Amino acid sequence: MAIQKTEINPRVTLITEEMPNLHSAAIGFFTGTGSRYENIKEQGITHLLEHMFFKGTKTKSAIDISRIVESLGATIDGFTGKEICGIYFHCLAEKISPLIDLFFEIQSDLNCDEQELEKEKNVILQEITESYENPQEYAYQLFTEIMFPNHPLSYPIAGTPETLKSFHRDDLIQHFQNTIRNAMVCISAAGNVNHQQILDQLARKQLRDVAQGNIISPAHPPHNIERTTIFQPRPDLKQVHTIAGFLTIPLKDKRRYALTIINNIIGGLQSSRGIQRLREQEGLLSTVFTFIDLYSDIGLWCTYHVSDIKNREKSLTIGFEEVIKLKRDGITIDELTRSVNNCKGMLALAAEDPGSRMNRNAQNMLLVGHPVSVEESIAAYDNLTFDYVNSLVDMFEMERYSAAITGPITVQDLGKIGVAPMKILEKSNVN
Repeated sequence: MAIQKTEINPRVTLITEEMPNLHSAAIGFFTGTGSRYENIKEQGITHLLEHMFFKGTKTKSAIDISRIVESLGATIDGFTGKEICGIYFHCLAEKISPLIDLFFEIQSDLNCDEQELEKEKNVILQEITESYENPQEYAYQLFTEIMFPNHPLSYPIAGTPETLKSFHRDDLIQHFQNTIRNAMVCISAAGNVNHQQILDQLARKQLRDVAQGNIISPAHPPHNIERTTIFQPRPDLKQVHTIAGFLTIPLKDKRRYALTIINNIIGGLQSSRGIQRLREQEGLLSTVFTFIDLYSDIGLWCTYHVSDIKNREKSLTIGFEEVIKLKRDGITIDELTRSVNNCKGMLALAAEDPGSRMNRNAQNMLLVGHPVSVEESIAAYDNLTFDYVNSLVDMFEMERYSAAITGPITVQDLGKIGVAPMKILEKSNVN
């Protein structure tokens, strides 16, 4: 299952990973742009444009596109992230060629009908409302606002009701020409695919090259920020939702493998120290975990937990205690072995899905600069030594943490624990 890569031109790369025993294939068209490339007035425009790709062309309606895809025994979907957006298909292997043709028709004949645009804006307004009503998702949005102050990485991917309502057809066309068409592109396929056949089909398409304009590059985020607690009173909620964390390494940093191991030991697995202490031993929390969110040039380490007001301070204190113990005593051989095996197992399970391999290869190509095979990642975990991983526990500088909190609280409820941020911001209620 070797990865094959061909640079079609300085902007466009084809990556395939053949899995000949499958009957299916996945192919996606991924662009190295997203909400990070928007200015403050453009928040949500990339996401809206992605939605409009599914609303039809000048000769095909949205239902026409759906019927074509379904008649080929395939599915179509899309996404917009902070740094990547894309459209992808999962299909019978023999149907990949007409789906490639369909994609190029969609992106080259974008209709952006004003009536359809208004309908889709209403759909996204519902998404924004749903996001606010999801405390975990909303707490994370608050958290990015203090971790990336006044930077596009803090912008909500779906935008705001105000920005969304301001967009017109010409705005989307201009954004497509100035941003999407001036970004790096990775066409990624995995499953029962043939690299040369896809390459030959792409050679017949009008693929853009360097003549289009300068490749866009994102603004770098600040790496030194003022430690802050941001909170929003939500009397409609019964519990307090807290995300705390700090800035860390980017996706391309090879220490990410060791960071994942340490994160698993702290709170990323059911057997982790934090979960065992807070849920199993103390019985304080039902929901608690830690996670890593890495971008091309910066990253976040976060812990999330849901608590009653009366348990909030105690649970946070215990969380600090576990990190202090980790930094003082280090990890154990048993913890390292268990976490490494878990990471390898999760990679192996995901590798059986062509869609997972398709996404993985595209993400690494666009954000790291080259594809990274599953076998390479497994080898990287195998090569981690006990001493090396232990040497990195000092990366967990809880004294640098900031926090976002939402729930039935007031500023008077925000107790000071340990090295809690002294700066407190109150977020006004969202209507």
